[in-house]
Amino acid sequence: MARTTFPPDLLDAQTRWITVYEALARPCPARTTALRRRLIDLSGRVYFHPYWDRPQAGGRPELLCAARHEQSREEVTAA
Repeated sequence: MARTTFPPDLLDAQTRWITVYEALARPCPARTTALRRRLIDLSGRVYFHPYWDRPQAGGRPELLCAARHEQSREEVTAA
């Protein structure tokens, strides 16, 4: 299986989306309105990114997997 390379800004937006989504999923999150607005903004950045116009673009599941991998790498680096 060929490895798909996503643009850094798309990967960053998806990684941030995961972080915001997880913050909203916590019980009684603080700043709910701000988090929801941020999630909507990031959703638009991911969904309407020019990368998806490419005929050989990788799929959204691959992006999610790559973003989770990037997120876990950042957590290891920060520790």
